[in-house]
Parts: sequence; C-alpha cells; structure tokens
Amino acid sequence: MPIFFQDIKKEAVGGKAQSLAQLTQLGYEVPNGFVILSKEQATYQHQLADFLAQLGAGPWAVRSSAMDEDGAETSFAGQFETFLTRKNQGEVEEAIEACFESFNNRRVQAYAEALAKEADLRLCVIVQNMVAAKAAGVIFSANPVDNRRDHLLINVVEGLGDKLVDGKVEPEQLKCYKYKEELPESQILTQKQLKALKAGVLKMIQDFGGEVDAEWAIDQQGELYWLQARPITTLSKAHFNELDTPLNREDEILTRGNVGEMMPGAVTPLTFSVFGRAIEVGLQDFYCRCGALPDFTEKWLYIKMHYNHLFISISGLYALAEEVTMVKKENIEFNIIGDTLSRSHPIALKSWWRRLQNQVKLIRYLNSGGKRLKALELINDQLDIQNEIAIGLQYKALCEQLVQLNLAYAHHYCTSSQSGSYYTTMTSIMSGAPIPKPESHEIASSLLVDIDGIAGNEALSDLQKIAIEIADNKERGSAWSELPTKQLLTKILGEAKIASKFTNFLENHGHRCIREAELSEKDWSQNPLQIIPVLKKQIQAILQGRTQKQPEVKVDVNEILSDYNWAKKKAVKYFLGKVRKAIVSREKSKSLCIKIQQKIKLGYCRIAESLVKEGYLEDSKQIFFLTHQEIGQLIATKKGSLLELAKERQGQFEAINTLNFADVSYGHPYPIEEEKLESMDGLKGTVVSQGTVTGRVKIIRNLAEADQLEQGDIMVCQYTDIGWTPYFSLIGGLITEIGSPLSHGAVVAREYGIPAVVNVKGAMQCLKDGELLTIDKDGLHLNNPSRG
Repeated sequence: MPIFFQDIKKEAVGGKAQSLAQLTQLGYEVPNGFVILSKEQATYQHQLADFLAQLGAGPWAVRSSAMDEDGAETSFAGQFETFLTRKNQGEVEEAIEACFESFNNRRVQAYAEALAKEADLRLCVIVQNMVAAKAAGVIFSANPVDNRRDHLLINVVEGLGDKLVDGKVEPEQLKCYKYKEELPESQILTQKQLKALKAGVLKMIQDFGGEVDAEWAIDQQGELYWLQARPITTLSKAHFNELDTPLNREDEILTRGNVGEMMPGAVTPLTFSVFGRAIEVGLQDFYCRCGALPDFTEKWLYIKMHYNHLFISISGLYALAEEVTMVKKENIEFNIIGDTLSRSHPIALKSWWRRLQNQVKLIRYLNSGGKRLKALELINDQLDIQNEIAIGLQYKALCEQLVQLNLAYAHHYCTSSQSGSYYTTMTSIMSGAPIPKPESHEIASSLLVDIDGIAGNEALSDLQKIAIEIADNKERGSAWSELPTKQLLTKILGEAKIASKFTNFLENHGHRCIREAELSEKDWSQNPLQIIPVLKKQIQAILQGRTQKQPEVKVDVNEILSDYNWAKKKAVKYFLGKVRKAIVSREKSKSLCIKIQQKIKLGYCRIAESLVKEGYLEDSKQIFFLTHQEIGQLIATKKGSLLELAKERQGQFEAINTLNFADVSYGHPYPIEEEKLESMDGLKGTVVSQGTVTGRVKIIRNLAEADQLEQGDIMVCQYTDIGWTPYFSLIGGLITEIGSPLSHGAVVAREYGIPAVVNVKGAMQCLKDGELLTIDKDGLHLNNPSRG
C-alpha cells in the first residue's frame, strides 16, 4: 500500500522520498505526495485511483526514488527518470512503470559501476502534486565549485525547473554570504522570496546535519515550495570555515582589535590549538580571579576564530563590566578597539555588594603582576623539550608542556592588564572623564619615554652593537656591507669576536620574529638570514654617519603637567610610575611566553621530522596544518586521511591569509573588500610618539618589502611586532593601521624619538610609495596639495 509523506517512518522509500518525508514532517512547505514501495510494483494499481483522489485534481509529477539516491556519499543526480505534468491516471501509471524500469537504464548502470562501492538500486516511485511554477531552481547551502561553506549559491529560472536540470536555458546565478543580511539583486525573484529561500536552506543545514542542495519552486501566488533536498556530496572536509568557533549569541560583538596586533593575518590550525587556546585560558584565568567567571571551561568565551583569523569577543569581555564596580563597557571597548561603540547590547549589572567585592579582587589581581612575572620566569627556566625520545613520548611531553604554556599566558595577561588598566586610569584622570580624550594620549605619549629595560629596545640596541663592531674597521665594514646576504652571514660567523656577539644576540632574542606567535614562522634562531639585510643597512648608515641613535630624553614631568592642580598632578604621577613599570613587565612577560612557545614549537618540529621519516607526512611543514589533537590522532592511528586533510588545508591557506574583515562584526564575521580612501581627509589616527619628520612613504606588506627601506623612510604597515624592531634603526617615521598607545611599535618609537601615528585605518590603500609625507603632533600631512 502506498504511503503519504507525512506517514513515512522507518520504511525503505529511497533517498529522495525520505528527504521529502523529512521536509514534510519538519514543517517545510512540500507539495503533497505519496510513495509506492519497490515491493508493491505489481499491486499498486489497486489503490492508485484512491490515492490520486486524495492528492486532488492534478496535474502530478512522477519521480523515481532509489535506495542510494540523494545520499551522503552518492547522489545519482539526473540518472533516474522524472515525469512532469501527468494529467490523468493513465499517464501516471505509464510514468510509474517507466520509473520502475529506469534502474536498467545504461547510464544508471554506468554510474553505479563507477562507484567504489556496491550501489543499492532498488526503486520506489513518488507521485506528488505539481507546482504551477512562476520560478524555480536550486539553492546550495555551500558552493560546490570552490568548496566555500560561507557562500550560498542560487540558480533561478522562470517557470518549471526542468529547463534548469536539462540545461535548456542559462539560469540566473546568485551568490551571497550565509551570515550577511544583504541579499543580491535578482531579475526574477523579489527580496522577500530570496530571504525565504535563504532562511529555509539555513534551517535545513541544522535539520539535516550538514550542507544541502535543495530544489524549490514558487507558484503563481508567490508561495515557496520545496521539491527536494539532498546532501552535497562533492565537498572536501577542509574549508575556510572548518575550524570556526561557535558564537555564544547571535549578535555577539567580535573584533580584530588587539588580537589583530598580537596575531595579524591568518593562523595555522596548530597555532590556533596551541597559542589560541593559551590566550583563551589566560583570559579565563583573569575573569575567574576577578569574579567575572565562575570556573574554567573548555568553551571559547573570549577568543574566537573565523576563517582561520582570530577575534576577541567584546560581548564576552562585557562580563567584567557586569561584575566589577569601576569597570564600564566603554572602558572595555576603548582598551580593545581604541574607541567606543555606537551599537552594543545591554548588560545586566550584578548587585553593588558583589561588584564591590569583585573590585577588590581586580585590584588584588593587578597587584600580583610582579609575583606572576617571577612565576613566568620559573616556567621558562624549568621547561625543556627532551630530544631523542620516542614520538609517542614526545607528544605526551608536549601535552604536559601546553599546560605550562597556558599558565604562562595567564601570568602574561596579568602584566598586560596592569599596563592597560593603569594607563586608562592615568589618562582618564588627565581627561576628567571615564573615557580618555585624544589630547590626554598626546600628553601621556610625551611622558612614556626614556623607559629602561624594554625587551624590544634591547634587541635593537644589541643588533646595532654588532653593526658598530663590524663598521669599526671601515675597510671591513665597507666590504662586508656590499656582500650578498648569505656571504655576509658566513663572514660574521667566521670572525670570533663578531660571531660571539651575534651568537649572544640569537641566544637572547633568537626566539623573536615577525608574526612570532605563529608556529609556522621561522624565528631568528631558525633563520638568522632574516636579520642580515637590516644589519647590512645599519653598517652602511654607520659608515655614512646616518645612524639612528636612541636619543637622550629626559622627561620634565612637572613642566608637562604644569596646567594640572596639585591633586590631579599627584594622581597622574602616581599612575605614571605604575604604567612605566608595567610596560617593562608586559614586554618582558610577552618575550618569555614566546620563548616558552619556541621550545614547544621545536618539539613539534621534531615530531614532524619523525612523521616524515615514517611516511605519515610528506613534508614537515604539514604538521602546522593539523591541530594538536589531530597530531595525537595521527601518531596513534597513522590514518592517511589526516595527511590528506593537512594537504588540503595547506593548499587553501594562502587564500585565507589574504582575507580582510571589518574592525567590528555583529554576529558571524565575513570577509570584506577594503575600501580605498582617495583623500587624506579619511586618514585619522592616534599620535603615540611626538616629533616632526618629513620623509618618503614606503608601504610595507612583508619582510621582502621591508628590506627595501632606506634611512629616513616613513614606514607604513598594518602592524608592528617585535619582528619589525630592527628596521626602527632605519626609519624616520611610523604609521600603522593597527595599534594603540601601548602597542609594541608605539613603545619602541617613543624610545628612539621616531614620530609615530597608529590606528590609521586605510593608510596602506590611500598612501602611495615614494610620496613625501610629514608627521607632526597634529597627524599626517601630504606634501602634495593636489592629493589632499
């Protein structure tokens, strides 16, 4: 006896009928229909008239439904028969018989033979009402062409969808982001209809447990009907959103601010599972100690990843404003983004007594910075990766050391929070308001110079000492400065006194590099050739008397604060001392964390070498494209599928690394096209190191371009971390798109008297290589009025 869609339970009805039954029972609008089971081929005629009467006057569609059709592994799309517009019982019977016979079709047999597994070709037949379609088509919840899971692909034709299936007409093809409200313009469908299609297929992803392609039709009255849904079988496991972390709320506020400076660009899966988790645990430690989080959790509350790019959840951080008396939402926004948000969501303040208690906890936490820095030093001293041990034991040791890395970043967050909190308090006192005013940052920048012991400054100073040693013998310096990079390194290592200084430099600073938190980046000790080009230019500058020397700056605090009353001046001085000390601690703690992470990185490199020798990896670099947990699975199971996964991820990483995102996203972030600013009027930023300089603009996107810097150039880049420090001996000014008054570039620029402006959005698109630019206390000024 045939079965109506709504009555199908566990019967074997074939893939297509099963999906129609599921759609019907889940509440989707599906044309009513029934299924004739394969075993009833000889008897269905007895009930056909009655079942057709229950469907209505027709016309009807008759469609095959094979057991292995429209499945997760095989689709058999277009292989079996479908008959449309059957107007009477006789036509329906003919179509049913043709469907039952279609499994003998040569194309079906050829398709089945091409499969790697035995196909179940038992057939059932669907009879359902036809939709008098005004428009029809197919919507894909992921793009099967380029494997993008963040895209929806919609094919649309006017009238019935058979023209699309048969390839008789060229469909209108529309593409949009799943997570973006804006929809494309269609010549056939209204925005309301597109919205309904999008909402329906996004719901199907949840209901069907994966990506689907779905056939649909819209009738003459504009009603949407779903005609079929099946898994997309051609997608590979690796894709742009494979490792995305879930949102904790639909309108969760995410930003690249702050974390975009810590880790610019995309991160590899291994870095995400190691560094990403460590900074998440560090923040959880902070919030637990301040009463804003009851206990540690495996969830990602504060650090998120989308498209292999890290984000900070402003929504998650708001918990501190709910739980602590003197912390406001605006403080959190300003500290992370450098500005306050015009759009946010409300917070629920806890009782005043609870917030007061947590305020005491926060003060206690901040005051523990010195003790936690010592604990961090102890972790670094005691952590060691053992050599020449079995790969399984090596991995087990790494698991234990990741616990220490998490603790190290928890200590670092304490020192980092110290500098941020004290700086915000100091500038708020200057401004007389909770949110610091721009002029307060300018005054603060003039006070935060001549700070001894900053890690980045020491690296630059030590490198300059090597250049001075080489240039001390002018004949040697002149000859060496003209040598190719590799030959110059050989000369350095071949002369005992200079080699000793260079070796000491690598021992003290060799764990640093550009994007130093990314495990796949080779640090200076692994690839010392990185620093030779800038060393060569330092030698040349010394020989020509153009070297950038750290200025002797003495800060007259009383003069700078002369306009303040006695109480305000005393308060600013008190917090100034704390900020200066906290900056040194923060830079030292970050250096220690990277040194600990370097040891762990070398452990992974040794595992990679073993896996390559055993044939489970083809290239040692592939280890960075597996998470820590997946590396453990590979060691335990030796599954070849993990190698294929690593290769696929590695192949798409370059494309992922080029993606750009809005500074702030509400809900799921999506890539954007960077707006190109044509006028300097749109370039605004924060002056973080005072002074006046005029120089040639040099846009720097990577290390190779940095090697083209000349003495006095104004370096324009997205960010600066410790890896850029050697170039500060050459540049005359600095402009970054990311940064804050306490960012690494700002700190080093102040110590070397280099005028600097940070957080200048669009600088790399608006400014042009070679044009003359002035930086002063008011910001940026092009020396070409026609470009203003």
